Amino acid sequence: MTPVESNGRTSSTLRILLQAIYITVIFDLAVVVAGVIVHAAGPFRAAQLTRWLVTAVIVAGGAIGLRAFSKRPFSAIALAAGALVGAVIAHFGWLVISAVLSVTGHFNYLMFGALLGKAGRHGGIHLLDLLLLASVWNGGVLLGAFGGLCLTAADSSRLRRKTRKVTLWTAAVVLGSALALCGGLWYLALSRESAVNGRWARADMPIAGYLEGLPRTKQNPVADRLVASAARLGIPPRSSRSVKDREADAVAKARWEKAGRQLRLYVETQLQRPGPGCAAPGEVTAAYLRGAQGAIAELRGLMLKQTPVWSFQVQDGRVALNLDLFMQLNLMRILVADALNAHAEGRDGVALADVNAAWRLSEPMASRPELISQLMLAHMREMDMAALRKLGRAPSLWQDRLATWDPRQGLVSAFRAEAASSELLPRSIKTFSFAGLLSGGIKGIDDGLVYAFSEPYYRLSMVDEAGRLLSAIEDEQKLGECPSPEKLDALAKRVAGSFPWWNSLGKMSFPNTASFRVRIEEAAIQKELTAKVLQLKASRAAYHAWPKDVPGIEKSFCPHEHWNYVLLPGGGMSLTFSGTDPLKAMGSWRRSYPLEYREPPK
Repeated sequence: MTPVESNGRTSSTLRILLQAIYITVIFDLAVVVAGVIVHAAGPFRAAQLTRWLVTAVIVAGGAIGLRAFSKRPFSAIALAAGALVGAVIAHFGWLVISAVLSVTGHFNYLMFGALLGKAGRHGGIHLLDLLLLASVWNGGVLLGAFGGLCLTAADSSRLRRKTRKVTLWTAAVVLGSALALCGGLWYLALSRESAVNGRWARADMPIAGYLEGLPRTKQNPVADRLVASAARLGIPPRSSRSVKDREADAVAKARWEKAGRQLRLYVETQLQRPGPGCAAPGEVTAAYLRGAQGAIAELRGLMLKQTPVWSFQVQDGRVALNLDLFMQLNLMRILVADALNAHAEGRDGVALADVNAAWRLSEPMASRPELISQLMLAHMREMDMAALRKLGRAPSLWQDRLATWDPRQGLVSAFRAEAASSELLPRSIKTFSFAGLLSGGIKGIDDGLVYAFSEPYYRLSMVDEAGRLLSAIEDEQKLGECPSPEKLDALAKRVAGSFPWWNSLGKMSFPNTASFRVRIEEAAIQKELTAKVLQLKASRAAYHAWPKDVPGIEKSFCPHEHWNYVLLPGGGMSLTFSGTDPLKAMGSWRRSYPLEYREPPK
């Protein structure tokens, strides 16, 4: 090789390297522009569209810029090919490194634009993460642009051959490593799924096929009428309605927005009183209840005669929550407020009908598997039972209702549904398909590859979470009934801390088992208190006095606690739980109802 040839080859290589650096600079500028766009637009969909807009900018800008930069007029196709290779390598390099950062609990963003938008809105990015992402991004662009230009625009045929050989070997190694990693993850995911499913089955709570086996239902006309009644009470329905109805709904909604907060405070204040005493509502709440008597009577009559059925479907591995829980909660508050108002006025017949309708309102939620539904059910029934305890003697059907409702079993079933959803959800991830390719274009290829390589990791993460959830349930059961909130919290922290470093998805979605268990234990104690109060009131009605001795009245399902039943001079009595309120012991922000009933002497 002569010095002239060596200098020429070095000059060609150096020129191509400078051109590749030029592409990288253009790429970075385009990404910064994309970041500004995403920061202004906000939605994640804008980020997905922008990252491919960046590619188009690079291809066009790189081709035009290189033609002006080079001494030799390269073809636009060759220049665009080099820029496109750099864009593709940088893009998928970004996907890989963002996945690694996500696994280690850092970022999960697909482009610098989303990252810059995150920094602008929330103020702060870890500097090391940013430098790592920037190095991968720029390294991919530089390597791809250099390789692509050597393949298409180099002066030396020998340089093109060497570049082609290195490129093919690099692609083979990268692709082989990716396939090996994906295959290993699939093996681990499938074997782990089999083991975890076996554990749940041995615990007599199989999760494989559990959600798919639940009966599907459609919303019935009773539920439609319930939604219409809610609209007349000022609670916006989800269903579309006529213009005339919407105008009426708007008037009722304005009344509810004015009185809703006062009504909630009235209910909470009166239910905090442990005895039968109840004050009349304030003027705002009283005016709302007077104006809504027609709609309340319609709602009461509907609930006492028929049962609403709500839609239940499983979509993409999760239960589609087609039940408006907050609508149900507000209807419960209205019925309980009307019951308390009627009781204050001495109309206990109307009050009993209200609390009966309120219980019937909550019945469809008892069979639903969602965790949020079971927690809302417990909260609503605590409210209803606290109102029932204020009234006189209740029909015997209430004892049957309380005996058949087990909030603790509902929580375990909800945890089982959570585990079944965790096991099923990753299988609903879209995988690569020709239909997706044809309908989605480049984005279809992008999403298909991402889903195909990420599905085994998702499945491994979610099934690992399902296994740890079962461990938490079994460990809590070993603590027995009514464990202290401190023990539950320590157990929950130990389970949460046992997650491996790579399972950030499981850490984020793992339910707070301690908090949920304490809330359900609170509901169970309230249920026990209500059953004992109804038993005592039935005895007083039969013998015209509070009984002196009631066998078993002191017993509680909490093994270390009991009930103190005391007769007061003058004909009064008190029934008090010996233990500490679980919610207060846990430091919950939610107000609990008293774990006692006190009837003063007459």
